[in-house]
Amino acid sequence: MTGMSRVTVTAYPVRDAAQTAQRALDTAGIDAEVDQPDESRVRVRVENLDALRAGDILNRECATLPEIEEPDEEAFENACPACDSLDVASTNRGQTLLLFSVLIMAVGVAADITQAAFFGVLATAVYQLVRGRWRCAVCGETWD
Repeated sequence: MTGMSRVTVTAYPVRDAAQTAQRALDTAGIDAEVDQPDESRVRVRVENLDALRAGDILNRECATLPEIEEPDEEAFENACPACDSLDVASTNRGQTLLLFSVLIMAVGVAADITQAAFFGVLATAVYQLVRGRWRCAVCGETWD
Protein backbone atom coordinates (compact mmCIF):
# COMPACT_ATOMS: atom_id res chain seq x y z
CA MET A 1 0.00 0.00 0.00
CA THR A 2 2.53 2.61 -1.03
CA GLY A 3 1.40 6.18 -1.43
CA MET A 4 -1.09 5.95 1.43
CA SER A 5 -0.65 8.38 4.26
CA ARG A 6 0.26 7.15 7.72
CA VAL A 7 -1.30 8.52 10.87
CA THR A 8 -0.38 8.23 14.52
CA VAL A 9 -2.81 6.01 16.41
CA THR A 10 -1.06 6.27 19.77
CA ALA A 11 2.12 7.46 21.44
CA TYR A 12 4.04 6.14 24.44
CA PRO A 13 6.72 7.54 26.71
CA VAL A 14 9.00 4.50 26.14
CA ARG A 15 9.94 2.45 23.08
CA ASP A 16 9.11 -0.93 24.70
CA ALA A 17 5.44 -0.01 25.12
CA ALA A 18 5.26 1.18 21.50
CA GLN A 19 6.82 -2.06 20.26
CA THR A 20 4.29 -4.08 22.29
CA ALA A 21 1.48 -2.13 20.60
CA GLN A 22 3.15 -2.63 17.20
CA ARG A 23 3.29 -6.41 17.76
CA ALA A 24 -0.42 -6.45 18.72
CA LEU A 25 -1.30 -4.60 15.50
CA ASP A 26 0.97 -6.79 13.36
CA THR A 27 -0.67 -9.89 14.85
CA ALA A 28 -4.08 -8.50 13.85
CA GLY A 29 -2.85 -7.99 10.27
CA ILE A 30 -2.29 -4.22 10.42
CA ASP A 31 1.06 -2.94 9.17
CA ALA A 32 2.34 -0.68 11.96
CA GLU A 33 5.58 1.22 12.40
CA VAL A 34 7.22 2.67 15.47
CA ASP A 35 8.76 6.07 15.00
CA GLN A 36 10.47 8.33 17.51
CA PRO A 37 10.66 11.92 16.19
CA ASP A 38 11.82 13.30 19.54
CA GLU A 39 12.83 12.10 22.98
CA SER A 40 9.48 12.76 24.69
CA ARG A 41 7.30 10.23 22.80
CA VAL A 42 7.40 7.13 20.66
CA ARG A 43 4.62 7.02 18.08
CA VAL A 44 2.84 4.01 16.58
CA ARG A 45 1.73 4.81 13.03
CA VAL A 46 -0.51 2.91 10.63
CA GLU A 47 -2.01 3.46 7.20
CA ASN A 48 -4.84 6.00 7.31
CA LEU A 49 -7.43 3.40 6.24
CA ASP A 50 -6.47 1.10 9.15
CA ALA A 51 -6.59 3.76 11.89
CA LEU A 52 -10.06 3.00 13.32
CA ARG A 53 -9.49 -0.73 13.40
CA ALA A 54 -6.04 -0.19 14.95
CA GLY A 55 -7.56 1.98 17.68
CA ASP A 56 -10.08 -0.74 18.53
CA ILE A 57 -7.34 -3.38 18.70
CA LEU A 58 -5.12 -1.21 20.88
CA ASN A 59 -8.01 -0.47 23.26
CA ARG A 60 -8.71 -4.18 23.55
CA GLU A 61 -5.18 -5.66 23.54
CA CYS A 62 -3.01 -2.90 25.07
CA ALA A 63 -5.37 -1.08 27.41
CA THR A 64 -2.88 -1.15 30.31
CA LEU A 65 -0.02 0.57 28.46
CA PRO A 66 0.56 4.21 29.58
CA GLU A 67 -0.31 6.30 26.51
CA ILE A 68 0.61 9.94 26.00
CA GLU A 69 -2.65 11.90 25.87
CA GLU A 70 -1.56 14.97 23.90
CA PRO A 71 -1.85 15.21 20.12
CA ASP A 72 1.43 14.84 18.33
CA GLU A 73 0.77 14.94 14.60
CA GLU A 74 2.93 17.28 12.61
CA ALA A 75 1.16 20.38 11.39
CA PHE A 76 2.20 19.55 7.81
CA GLU A 77 2.38 16.01 6.48
CA ASN A 78 1.59 16.31 2.81
CA ALA A 79 3.40 14.29 0.16
CA CYS A 80 3.00 14.56 -3.59
CA PRO A 81 0.66 11.81 -4.86
CA ALA A 82 2.70 11.46 -8.06
CA CYS A 83 6.29 11.27 -6.77
CA ASP A 84 5.96 11.10 -2.92
CA SER A 85 8.12 14.20 -2.54
CA LEU A 86 7.65 16.26 0.61
CA ASP A 87 8.79 19.42 -1.18
CA VAL A 88 5.26 20.82 -1.62
CA ALA A 89 3.77 24.28 -1.18
CA SER A 90 0.37 25.91 -1.14
CA THR A 91 -0.77 27.43 -4.43
CA ASN A 92 -2.24 30.50 -2.65
CA ARG A 93 -5.54 30.34 -4.51
CA GLY A 94 -7.13 33.15 -2.49
CA GLN A 95 -4.33 35.62 -3.13
CA THR A 96 -4.26 34.77 -6.83
CA LEU A 97 -8.03 35.22 -7.10
CA LEU A 98 -7.86 38.60 -5.35
CA LEU A 99 -5.04 39.81 -7.61
CA PHE A 100 -6.77 38.76 -10.84
CA SER A 101 -10.13 40.12 -9.66
CA VAL A 102 -8.68 43.55 -8.94
CA LEU A 103 -6.83 43.63 -12.27
CA ILE A 104 -9.83 42.48 -14.32
CA MET A 105 -12.21 44.92 -12.62
CA ALA A 106 -9.72 47.79 -13.02
CA VAL A 107 -9.41 47.11 -16.75
CA GLY A 108 -13.19 46.67 -17.03
CA VAL A 109 -13.93 49.98 -15.32
CA ALA A 110 -11.25 51.79 -17.36
CA ALA A 111 -12.59 50.40 -20.64
CA ASP A 112 -16.23 50.87 -19.52
CA ILE A 113 -17.02 47.15 -19.86
CA THR A 114 -17.84 46.32 -16.26
CA GLN A 115 -20.27 43.53 -17.13
CA ALA A 116 -17.60 41.68 -19.13
CA ALA A 117 -15.13 42.30 -16.30
CA PHE A 118 -17.58 40.79 -13.81
CA PHE A 119 -17.83 37.62 -15.93
CA GLY A 120 -14.03 37.58 -16.18
CA VAL A 121 -13.79 37.65 -12.37
CA LEU A 122 -16.41 34.90 -12.17
CA ALA A 123 -14.44 32.73 -14.63
CA THR A 124 -11.25 33.32 -12.64
CA ALA A 125 -13.03 32.28 -9.44
CA VAL A 126 -14.27 29.04 -11.02
CA TYR A 127 -10.76 28.29 -12.28
CA GLN A 128 -9.29 28.89 -8.83
CA LEU A 129 -11.85 26.53 -7.27
CA VAL A 130 -10.96 23.64 -9.60
CA ARG A 131 -7.23 24.26 -9.44
CA GLY A 132 -5.27 22.15 -6.96
CA ARG A 133 -4.54 23.54 -3.50
CA TRP A 134 -1.05 22.00 -3.27
CA ARG A 135 1.80 22.01 -5.81
CA CYS A 136 4.87 19.75 -5.88
CA ALA A 137 8.15 21.60 -6.44
CA VAL A 138 9.77 18.45 -7.86
CA CYS A 139 7.30 17.24 -10.52
CA GLY A 140 4.79 20.14 -10.75
CA GLU A 141 1.73 18.02 -9.86
CA THR A 142 -1.19 19.92 -8.26
CA TRP A 143 -3.86 18.39 -6.01
CA ASP A 144 -6.34 19.13 -3.21
